[in-house]
Amino acid sequence: MERKFKEVSESVSKQIHALRKEIQSESPIKARLNAALIGPILLYLARREEMRLAKGRTYEPPTIVERTNWASA
Repeated sequence: MERKFKEVSESVSKQIHALRKEIQSESPIKARLNAALIGPILLYLARREEMRLAKGRTYEPPTIVERTNWASA
């Protein structure tokens, strides 16, 4: 994730790096297992979501406008 944010903002990338190092220092085995097992899955899902949004697909439902006979009221 820090590589991806390096293009956008180097300061955010440094904060992510520092947080990752802090997590690794507190629980190195769990952090490395999560990075190896869950990291690639999350990266794939994030890239898939970017492509989906680039194609114009969104989560908002289509707008529904219900009209009644306002003139008679």
